[in-house]
Amino acid sequence: AVGRLNTDTAAVITVYDGVLNSNVYGGGEKGFSNGNTYVIVNDGEIKGNIFGGARMAEIDGDTHVNINGGTISKDIYGGNDVSGLISGSTNLNILSSVEGSVYGGGNGSYAYSDKVQGDYWYNKGLSSIDSLNKIRPNIKTSNILIAGTQSKTTYIGGSVYCGGESASVLSTGTAPTP
Repeated sequence: AVGRLNTDTAAVITVYDGVLNSNVYGGGEKGFSNGNTYVIVNDGEIKGNIFGGARMAEIDGDTHVNINGGTISKDIYGGNDVSGLISGSTNLNILSSVEGSVYGGGNGSYAYSDKVQGDYWYNKGLSSIDSLNKIRPNIKTSNILIAGTQSKTTYIGGSVYCGGESASVLSTGTAPTP
């Protein structure tokens, strides 16, 4: 099913406790989101990946991922999964440990093909490289804050990337102000 999330304020997911065995998305699946998205983890255990964006959809706004506590077993992405553009910025605030890696962008590490097979195919109208660059998840700006204290150390088990995993950061033509 294809849907559309229209909101003038924000789509917010907050995890207070419990165990989630699957991925968490701030946006929808195959449905355009108009507005900002927020994924907030205060406690609990997330056994899948966390995406500030959507799965195979565009976000016309900013994405926010705030990790304040809990256990994150896999990776965190500020962007989308499989495909889609974030028109605003991705914003990650990591204040608690993560067992995997942290990506400001999205996850485009799939075996895309020009043959229709599941979710990972692209139109034959363009060259392979042009199609892949267009379909993979793209972002324009990425902001990552990782912080801890002496009493509460923040540990990242993998690596930290401002960009995505096999995903693009598009030029906006201006450099951000520090």
